[in-house]
Amino acid sequence: PLYQAGEYAEVADRLGAQVAATPQYPMLLFNLACCESQCGRISAALGHLRQAIEMSEEFRDSARDDADLGPIRGEPAFQQLISG
Repeated sequence: PLYQAGEYAEVADRLGAQVAATPQYPMLLFNLACCESQCGRISAALGHLRQAIEMSEEFRDSARDDADLGPIRGEPAFQQLISG
């Protein structure tokens, strides 16, 4: 419900706690990156996206099309991540 309400910072904070407790799940990292992107945490979003892609290549493809990553799409680091 928080995500659907656009409370991306709150969702990012909660996901950050989950990632700290269970860092082995790349989907959590990817979702965290999406929320961070939406609330303007560009550096954190890029870092978590990088981690997700390093853990599972499927997230490279997902990142290309995910609308939640729109705010960081123009970043050179994002372009490097999706180009593989």
